Order: sequence, then C-alpha cells, then structure tokens
Amino acid sequence: MDPRGQGAASVLLDSGALSIILGTKFATGGGGVRVTTIVYASLMMLTCLGSLRLGDGLGLIFTGGPVIGPACGGIILALMVTAQAGAWFNRPR
Repeated sequence: MDPRGQGAASVLLDSGALSIILGTKFATGGGGVRVTTIVYASLMMLTCLGSLRLGDGLGLIFTGGPVIGPACGGIILALMVTAQAGAWFNRPR
C-alpha cells in the first residue's frame, strides 16, 4: 500500500473512532463533548469543501464526498450551536 493510501486509511479509522466515541458520550458527556462535536463538524465541512477544489482527497473519507459531507457537517454544526444543545450538555447529572 502506498503512503498516501495508508494516511487516508488512518484518517478514516480515526474519524470513525471519534464519531463513535462522541456518539456514545452524548448521554453522559458535558460541554467538552459538545465543543469536540462542533470542531469535528467544522473539520468535516472544511475537508469536504476542500475536495471540491481538489477533486479528490480527504473529503471523500467523510460521509461520501463534496456534496453530502458539507450537508451532514452543517446539520451537525447547526444542531450543536443551538440553545437547546447547550442546555442538554449543561444539565445536571
């Protein structure tokens, strides 16, 4: 396997692991989970939009490429910056 393929596979596995970890922490996590999700969604959108310019690259790793990826990232980002999301993650446990 060439080095670029190994790097792409590593990013794919890392982003998948981060997605799973963030998803499982939503019920018990605090503000850190929310902030990490906001950063993750922003990076997802940027890499997918970058793949529009390049025609390939890491944007294809995140949820299907340059069209679906920014849409999913934008939805996640929009949901995480609402007041209801802030109240959810700051609720007493």
